[in-house]
Amino acid sequence: MHHMNNEHAWMEDGFYSAVPIRPKAQIVLLLYLQNTDPMGSFGLFLHSGTHILSLVLKTKDYQTPEMKSIVNNVHFNVVAREWRCKWDAESSLVECQTALTTVLDQVKDVKGVKDVQRVVCGGCKDFKVIVSLDEALFGEWEESAFAPEAEFLKRLKAITGVSGVETQTYTLMSMME
Repeated sequence: MHHMNNEHAWMEDGFYSAVPIRPKAQIVLLLYLQNTDPMGSFGLFLHSGTHILSLVLKTKDYQTPEMKSIVNNVHFNVVAREWRCKWDAESSLVECQTALTTVLDQVKDVKGVKDVQRVVCGGCKDFKVIVSLDEALFGEWEESAFAPEAEFLKRLKAITGVSGVETQTYTLMSMME
């Protein structure tokens, strides 16, 4: 244990806490184990009648069986494809959005799509579309040349005032859990 404070102790892989309860409280729950989050935390709770002892253990490695790894501590289960360009005037931004709207239903129908996000920066004049998929299904979309990517990029390149039409593939992993 590294630190003890007010009946809380922090350990390398988690913490425990003893929380006083009212003296006349009944023993309702003796012991249970709970998976407190999908990333590998487990909580053990013991009700003694005077205290509730909770022990939460964090695994050192957040990888779950369905995740891939880039290196031993960088895991992911979502892969994204980004389509991006620069626009120079509001009229070209309007046309970029129209091009996206034209293919949006096709993108949403791609097997394994988790989300389709549009990013617009008015200051640097970026227009980006991020399509994220379950890692296990990304390869199927890649084999189809990321359809309807070619159609969308062709539409962007045809817009007056649009430049820097590019694509990029990367992983996504929420760090909120």
